[in-house]
Parts: sequence; C-alpha cells; structure tokens
Amino acid sequence: MRAPRTRILNEKYLLGEELGKGANGRVFKALDLQNGDFVAVKEVSLENIDHDDLASVMQEIDLLKTFSHKNIVKYLGSIKTKTHLFILLEFVENGSLAGIIKPNRFGPFPECLVAVYIAQVLEGLLYLHEQGIIHCDIKGANILTTKEGQVKLADFGVAMRLEEAAACHGDAENPNVVGTPYWMAPEVIEMSGISCASDIWSVGCTVIELLTTKPPYFDLQPMPALFRIVQDDLPPIPENLSAATSDFLHLCFRKDTKARPDAKTLLRHPWIRQAKRAVSSGLAAIPRPASAGSSSSSTRPLYPEAPSHASAAASGSDEASAIDDSIDAARRVHASTHPSSSPVSVSASSPDSDRRDRKIHLHGDAVKDLREAAKAARKSRAQRHSIGGSIDSSSGGGTAGGEDAGAGGSNGGGGGGGGGGGEAASAAGFR
Repeated sequence: MRAPRTRILNEKYLLGEELGKGANGRVFKALDLQNGDFVAVKEVSLENIDHDDLASVMQEIDLLKTFSHKNIVKYLGSIKTKTHLFILLEFVENGSLAGIIKPNRFGPFPECLVAVYIAQVLEGLLYLHEQGIIHCDIKGANILTTKEGQVKLADFGVAMRLEEAAACHGDAENPNVVGTPYWMAPEVIEMSGISCASDIWSVGCTVIELLTTKPPYFDLQPMPALFRIVQDDLPPIPENLSAATSDFLHLCFRKDTKARPDAKTLLRHPWIRQAKRAVSSGLAAIPRPASAGSSSSSTRPLYPEAPSHASAAASGSDEASAIDDSIDAARRVHASTHPSSSPVSVSASSPDSDRRDRKIHLHGDAVKDLREAAKAARKSRAQRHSIGGSIDSSSGGGTAGGEDAGAGGSNGGGGGGGGGGGEAASAAGFR
C-alpha cells in the first residue's frame, strides 16, 4: 500500500487529514512542528480561479484580521505560493453543528441545548454588527464548536460591511445575490435592504435546523423555496415547541426588518437568558419551559401578537395555487429567456451540484421575479388585513395594532383584537 504523500507548508506546518471542502478550496488539519499545536489550513488554488472568487477569499482574510472575539474563529496568518494561498485558522476540534446533528452522529438537539448554542451565536453576531459587519451566511455548517461546547462563527466569504450592503440595495438594475437559499432572509433574496437584521432571520432558520436537522423549506428545491420565503407570512415552525422557543422564532421571522429584534435584544429573551443562567451556574440540565398550551400567565409568550404558522397557513391557504403559479411562471420565463443558464447556479467547486446546503448565485432576472412575487404577497396580505380590520370593526373588535393586531390567540397568549400598542408595546417585555 502506497504511503500518503507528506506535505509540509513553509517548513512549519505538516498537513494532515482533509476536514472538508468549501466553495473556494479545501480545509486540512495541520500540525505546527514548532509547538505541537493543531491548526486548520484552508488551501485555495490560484490557478484558473475566478476573479470574484479570489476577491471573496481576500475579503475574508481582510475581515478575519480585524476580528478578536471568543465566538469567532481566530485568524492566524496566511502563506502564498505561486500556485496556492493557504489561510491559517484556529482549529476547532468538534467541527460544525451541521455535522454533529447528522443522523449517523447525534441527531437533532433538544431545545435547551439549542438555546445554549444560539446564545453564543448571538454574542458573536453582536460583536460583528457593532463592527458594521453582516455575516450573510449564518447556518449550522458555519457554526463550529470546541470540545468544551464553545461556539465559533466561521466562513466570512460572503460577509459584507454595512456600506457595501447599502450599495447592493442601490443597484436595482443589476441585482446580484449570493447565499445559501434556505437560510436567506426575504430582504436578501429581494435585495430590498440587506442589514444586520438579515442575520437574525438566518438565526431563526438555524434554530429550526438544529431542532429538526433541516432548515425551513428544505423539502423544496432552491428556487421554489426562495419564492416561499418571500411570499409566506411565516416559515413553517415545528409543532410542540415550548412557548419561549416559539416566541423567539416568531421574533426572528418578522418580515419587517425594523420590527425584527437585534442580537443585543434577543440576548435578553427569556429562552436565551435561561440557557445562559444554567451554563453559568454549571447546571447539567435546563428545566424545560411550560408547553405552548399552558394556561399559566407566567409562561405566556411575550409577543402574543405574532401569528403562528398554523394561523398564517390558514389565512393564506387560498394563496397556495397563486404561489405555485408564480413559481411555474418564473420557470417558464427563465426557460425561454435563458435557455443556456439557470437563474440559480450552484458553485462550480461544489462536488455535488444537487447539494441544497451550498451557496447559490441569483442572477438579475431571478431576483426581479422574486421581487414581483414578494410585492404581490405584500399586497395580498394588506388586503387580507384590511378585510379583517373591517370585519373586526363592524363586530366591535379593535384593530388599531396594525398588521399583527388580533393574532394573539395563535401563539398561546390570549386572543381578541389588538390595541394601539402593537409590536412596540409588547417589546417592552424584556427591553
């Protein structure tokens, strides 16, 4: 049997097993021959690399150089040769959460453990957002953990600064979107205003991924999933969640980015605070919150106006055929106008183009079609709420709370018409 070829980088790092492949290269575990430490080495081939891909790699290096936070993977340096660029990173021994929840390993996590991990994700995002950085690709595959359970955010290949996000929003004629479809916020898909709030939507998708091993809409192919994200009132939320977890998800999935809480606010959410208290106290287990159906006032959701998925599905059931028609129409448009290309292209470096957890690149016309679908969905929602408001008004119910008024009963916390406070009043619960 032939012995494996030994590769020593810069007379210091002995490259070992391959840990994985990304869009722009391979990642190896390496041994530092000077001190015995293990590091992760990302190898990027410079031969025939696409200009945009190289720019993405260099941007990732530039960003990593500036970071210093316990919940972000540490940059250790880079080495360039004639044919390759090697990026040296902190070795995070447990790998990604996406790998850990695979059925042949540990499977889905309980709510209490998800809260422990998400609390650290929010800490990392709080740091990034304060630096003016949007990660743009939060998902289980980009959340690494140490053997002590500490979270490290990784893969900043599509991250952007806030000013860059503003420039993207302004380029309406040539829309260009890169990301992983099932975790993408609706405003990212539409390019209608990418912001730090977009990462919060992805956090919600990641919570569902860790609880079920799959993000929302994973039963669909990328393009239909993108249409559902921009059109649905709310992504499908797993049943039988605790009131606190369900409430947290409803906050992350608010379509209005201004109403979506930031990382700092979510760190004060009861579901997260309970997890942090348990960890800091050294508890082996976290008491499970009362179920969503509990009548106890102490466990009533803080945001009773947020509609449940069941409520959203019921109110929007008459739009199902319209959604399917929109998807079919988009496919027909691209089949006729772009016969040699797809509106969604999976990275060419992907070993399996059918892998749905890979980043995608949305071309101009695809984004425009998605924008039109989202616009139609918003119009339909407005009409629906207007009709609902008229009915409530004629029957004596108040609806001054706006879009979310009167939906309280759907989240386990009291029904009836909404008052004038709307989201702002309910937000006072933990701000």
